[in-house]
Amino acid sequence: MASKAVDLGGRHSSSVVRDLVPGARLVKAFNHFDVSMLPQPTVSGGQRVLFYSGDDADAKAAVRGLMEKAGFFPIDLARWTSAGRWRRCRSARWPA
Repeated sequence: MASKAVDLGGRHSSSVVRDLVPGARLVKAFNHFDVSMLPQPTVSGGQRVLFYSGDDADAKAAVRGLMEKAGFFPIDLARWTSAGRWRRCRSARWPA
């Protein structure tokens, strides 16, 4: 079955999900690299970074704890509405 892109009218996909589950505590996480890397939280002597974002501090703390327990280095990108802006920077060259 072929999938079709849906025009979200300028909204973040997280906003659409939030509308589908009113009252849920939404945390966006584990969505920026291939799932095959999840069993490998360390590489070249360091920890892989996992980004997360959300509006609920307690829910974010729980997700952060899961990431740390799995051996990753979690980075909070603040509110879920800002995360998409950060992801657009991934092709940028950062100074060493």
